[in-house]
Amino acid sequence: MKKQLIIIGIIAILVTVGLSGCNSTEEKIIGKWQGEMNSGEIDTCTFYRNGSAFLTYSNPSYSEFGDYWTFYTIAEDKLIITETVYKFTFSNDDRTLTLTPVDEGNTSILTKQ
Repeated sequence: MKKQLIIIGIIAILVTVGLSGCNSTEEKIIGKWQGEMNSGEIDTCTFYRNGSAFLTYSNPSYSEFGDYWTFYTIAEDKLIITETVYKFTFSNDDRTLTLTPVDEGNTSILTKQ
């Protein structure tokens, strides 16, 4: 009986720890975001759990104009989309994502759809 209680306790701890990660940065970023990116036009970014992203740039003068698939990673406090590294912050109850390129470029403000 004592062994069963210990096993149940360990399982309960593991479940609690596993569920506590649901509000992690990786989970917050999943979904469709819309706003002004580097081009100044309304654009969308959809982030998926598998590390892929679907981006739409609507400004024809921007080099990445159009729709395309890419990958992203999150490392420490940085979001890396393709080869661009951004510092990022969430605000407005995690409904607003602010991306600031580490090297150069304009800050992008995206709203979760």
